[in-house]
Amino acid sequence: MALDRLRTRLDIAQQANRPASFAVGVVLRYRDDRCGRWAALVGYYGFFSIFPLLLAFVTVLGLVLEDRPGLRADIVDSALGRFPVVGTQLGVGQLHGSPVFVGLGVLTALWAGLGAVQALQDALNTMWRVPRAHQPSFFAKRLRSVAMLVFVAVCVIGSSALTSLSTSGLHLRRVVFVLTIALSVAANIVLVLGAYRILIRDELSARDLLPGALFAGVSLFGLQAVGVLYVTRVLHDASDTYGVFATVIGLLTWLTLQGQVVLIGNEINVVRMKRLWPRSIRTDHPTDADLRAARDSRAQPSTADAPPALQPGRVPRRDRVRWRPRGDEGDPRWGRWPSCAWST
Repeated sequence: MALDRLRTRLDIAQQANRPASFAVGVVLRYRDDRCGRWAALVGYYGFFSIFPLLLAFVTVLGLVLEDRPGLRADIVDSALGRFPVVGTQLGVGQLHGSPVFVGLGVLTALWAGLGAVQALQDALNTMWRVPRAHQPSFFAKRLRSVAMLVFVAVCVIGSSALTSLSTSGLHLRRVVFVLTIALSVAANIVLVLGAYRILIRDELSARDLLPGALFAGVSLFGLQAVGVLYVTRVLHDASDTYGVFATVIGLLTWLTLQGQVVLIGNEINVVRMKRLWPRSIRTDHPTDADLRAARDSRAQPSTADAPPALQPGRVPRRDRVRWRPRGDEGDPRWGRWPSCAWST
């Protein structure tokens, strides 16, 4: 009884506090959407997508910036710097040969690297309850994924160029440090906001998606800083001990954590736009937001747009089915051929 009274008091307190109730609503929505599984799926596909994408990225950079190897090295280092746990151990090569075979190799690498983006696209559309019929088709989904990859490449190149221009000619370490942090956070925010805009198939403006992008951008920078600190303090000599095993586990963990941050930012937008707070932490005292969340959860994309005959609660059956014997088509006793009716 004492534990039950404590839960009741905590529930009343969090519902009375606006920031706390919003945070609880995001956590409950995260649980309802099973975002942990989606983040694991994004990390799994990301592990198999990162190497062909880096191969295609470095190859295109080698062709475009052939006469500027210094700038090309800075951009590649900036891209690998987003993986502080294993970034220094990712050996990235470049395709060589005739233009035709290099082009085919880049297209093949891009196609092989679409898995993570498509998994993230499915997760975002499912969290927004986009009906299956309104989600992108086979080719449209892949075009959106390619557009997302191009946008990521532009953001990486742009952030590297802005960092170089802003810090050139400055000899004050503190000013350079502050500018680098500000540009890194801004690049992360723009990257996440662009991902939401490109991958979500819904009528949402940039203003609607900005709060979640701000949270995800700042969190990604904090996650990257913690990763750098972890590498320098803990995993400095781990590669000599664990070898490839440490690299694989580190990359999978890093991609999964990044997927969780992006999905949490999206849940912030969902809860804010659909007003899914304040919610109760007790199942026996639902609030109006709990009822709205329950109705929204029942509108799953897999059944909300299904034909009426296949929606839940409508089971097909045949009434008075009688098979007409061969040769008795003109016999009036058999009447009309029975039709299929749908029971509700």
